[in-house]
Amino acid sequence: MYQVIIVEDEPYIRQSLERRIDWASLGCRVAAAVGSADEALQELQARDVDILLTDIRMDGMDGLQLAEEVRVRFPIVRIIFLTGHSEFAYAQCAVKLHAEDFILKPTDPAELRRAVLRAVDAIGVERSREHTLSGLRKTVTRNLPALREKLIMDLAHGHSPLDEEMSERLAFLELPLREYILVLMEVAEQEGAGTPRDELGRQMVFTALKERSLIPGDGHVPLLIVEIEQSRFLLVANETTDGALEVIQEHVDRLFGATVSMGVSTHIPDWRGFHRGYEQAEEALRHRFYLGGGAIVRYQDLGAPGAAASSDLESSIDIGRLVEYVRAGDLEMTRHELETLERSLGAGTDRGIVRARSIALEIQVLTQRALAEQGLDGGSGIDECLECVSACQTLAELLEQLAVSVTAAAGAIHDRICIAGRTIVDRVTGYLAEHYHRPIRLEDLAREVSKHPKYLCRLIKRETGATFSELLLAVRM
Repeated sequence: MYQVIIVEDEPYIRQSLERRIDWASLGCRVAAAVGSADEALQELQARDVDILLTDIRMDGMDGLQLAEEVRVRFPIVRIIFLTGHSEFAYAQCAVKLHAEDFILKPTDPAELRRAVLRAVDAIGVERSREHTLSGLRKTVTRNLPALREKLIMDLAHGHSPLDEEMSERLAFLELPLREYILVLMEVAEQEGAGTPRDELGRQMVFTALKERSLIPGDGHVPLLIVEIEQSRFLLVANETTDGALEVIQEHVDRLFGATVSMGVSTHIPDWRGFHRGYEQAEEALRHRFYLGGGAIVRYQDLGAPGAAASSDLESSIDIGRLVEYVRAGDLEMTRHELETLERSLGAGTDRGIVRARSIALEIQVLTQRALAEQGLDGGSGIDECLECVSACQTLAELLEQLAVSVTAAAGAIHDRICIAGRTIVDRVTGYLAEHYHRPIRLEDLAREVSKHPKYLCRLIKRETGATFSELLLAVRM
């Protein structure tokens, strides 16, 4: 029940207020009925009070002064004024003090009931609001790790808020991005290690890293560890050395039987350099393909002779785009990207052949992953891919072998997508034939086959040559 304190210096009126009102029917209980503001403050200090019903004119501290004190010390208490004077100045003060109501004496019990009920309703609304906000605060606090990771992902991909917003966000997330480096790690299981190569195994590695059980206890501790993608982790570190990183490698190898390759950025002064630092770590990590698994590559070490030429080579090759065309089963664009790749790798220097082998191996591995995503067996593991690439003695042989394997993968994925697409379109036409007499929306149909409406629309067009509306009309006719 809501707790009420009555403050009235006239004993008869005080007792009347306490006894003549059925407080229980209002969901209230009179916790105390006192004759002065000082006594009221003592009661407020001693117990939780919801509503203060107070006279204005009293000896000593008056009701207005009491209300001012209550507003400062007990801001959640609702105040209802009682007064035998209707002066405008009193009403003004009541408004300034955010009083719930202003009632003239002699008090009409019905009017007082209405005022108390309004206060009770206001308290209920405020408590409900506070309960909701409290739940939201707890949810936000619980989700802080996920919010930190999202911000890191946004920064890594070049998506960042305005400068004036960033400082506040970093402070809220307790993420001091000042004077740090980025270490991009890729974890690859060793053959015959006996460690499960599944989601559980990957999550065990990630959890161990997040709990910092693999991090050396010598002060080289990352600020944050984020899983960028499957088996790839980003460490945001204050500082580190090759020795500290090698200890991490040894721990992962010993606990999980896995090899860890690392790409390390240069020093980054603040959050504005995060995206560039991530690109540096990515570029450094790409060199693992010709240095071998388990390499730790620092970006500043890439300035060796021939590095400039290979950097130019890298800039003209978009491996990700080629692999995305393979994933989409787009044979035409896959062949186009392979032709672009052939032109880009046409330098023919010894260094170019080494780089070409590295790039070809990366494409082969990513192509195998694309096949696996579709449930297709590429027939070649990483070791087989490496053996095929290493066996090529010339750039022409390498490109020919790459073109055969990549186009074969794109073709297999294309066939799988077409079969799946035809199955879906068959379900669509069956549904239309059964329900043609009813109103049918694309959104309803998409929900029926568990596909996005835009994707379903494109699929229908590709498989039937007709739009959804045209197909529906044809079925109805």
